[in-house]
Amino acid sequence: MNTFPLEADTRVLIDKSLENLGWALTGNNQNVFFEQPKTEDEKKLLGGKRPDYVLYAKDEHGEEIWFIRASVSGEPINSSKHHFETEVKAVTYNKIRIEKTASGFETEVVLDL
Repeated sequence: MNTFPLEADTRVLIDKSLENLGWALTGNNQNVFFEQPKTEDEKKLLGGKRPDYVLYAKDEHGEEIWFIRASVSGEPINSSKHHFETEVKAVTYNKIRIEKTASGFETEVVLDL
């Protein structure tokens, strides 16, 4: 039995969240790219690392690039310890925590049941 969301399922959730925030994943105004930046020079900036998403945003000083590496942690489901009575409806912004760490950013979200 699979105890963690599949990567494809996680990508669907991230994609929907980015679209809801106004990011364009496709089309002429696309500003989100998957697993690699638009140019070879930007790839060199990554030093061999491969992001899950590359986001491009324009501000008054030019174009800014954001690299996102998404990962999840948890523990395997144990039916004697974990009892499920309902499904998760959505991830909410209520009590969201985003913290800069030595390895990047850590985020904690609350689930709406």
